[in-house]
Amino acid sequence: MSAASIPRTPQLHTAADLKTAIDRDHREHGIACVVEVDVWAPEASPRGSPRITIELGDGIIGEPAPFHYQPGAWWPVLPTPANLGPLKSTLAPGSTVTPSLAGTPSAGGAPVVLCSAGGTTGTAGVEVQVSYDGGTTYADPIALGTDTSIAVLGVTLSLGSALIITAGDSFAWTQRRATGDVARPLLDNAQSYRLSIHVPSPPDVASANRPATAQDATDQLMRATMVAIRRQLAAPFRATAKVNWPKRIEGYDAFVYGSLCVVDLVIGSPILDDAVAKGQAIQFSVSGTVQFGDGSSSPTESASAQG
Repeated sequence: MSAASIPRTPQLHTAADLKTAIDRDHREHGIACVVEVDVWAPEASPRGSPRITIELGDGIIGEPAPFHYQPGAWWPVLPTPANLGPLKSTLAPGSTVTPSLAGTPSAGGAPVVLCSAGGTTGTAGVEVQVSYDGGTTYADPIALGTDTSIAVLGVTLSLGSALIITAGDSFAWTQRRATGDVARPLLDNAQSYRLSIHVPSPPDVASANRPATAQDATDQLMRATMVAIRRQLAAPFRATAKVNWPKRIEGYDAFVYGSLCVVDLVIGSPILDDAVAKGQAIQFSVSGTVQFGDGSSSPTESASAQG
């Protein structure tokens, strides 16, 4: 997978996050259009301006766009740092090597380096075999020659110079590369978004052909936008996108300023087990009123608690 194709937005928190992802991808691929968080309106779509507006498809959950936070948004996923486990060395009585680890893991695993032919480090004759699965299987022997170290998955095992190493000596450790998220999903959240995609017809097109020309251009932008979302987001689609070509919007002909395509999406957003709260409640208070059958009422005593 090339660097350009690696998803860079692991989790959507707001409609603005989706806007950023679409706008970034379209810019990178030379697609000129305005992307904004708003409700589509003909007055906001001047001639000659391809435009994508994003709003929430579900007005019940969370706050209205563009300030919406879907459930779980207050629990940001923290990156998983690289981890290099302790080195466990098994040496023969006569071995004098001083093994040590250094570097940043490029992949996770449980490497084991086994000496298959002993000798003096830094002198030709020493051979080692490498296992990536904790010693279950080993690769072919590698001659160290004058080297006193060997690199395994981004980590360098150093043995020291001019020291004795014996066949059967082994060096084992575990490692984990840094990632944006390797946590286990606790639950799978999802939020729906509505994209209104609008591309006007070029002015040099005959009036009779403008609706069809505009609809074709809008269809192309819609397809490019779906590809952009898939390319930018790590989160999966949770339902088939619903595409609609309305004929009239709030009394306006949908083709007055060009063509309009409305796409409803449902995008997943998992809440993960390494999430950390941004804030914690430290105080709350409760008060109320008792209503009697005769219409009178009496306030209750207020109660508060400190966290």
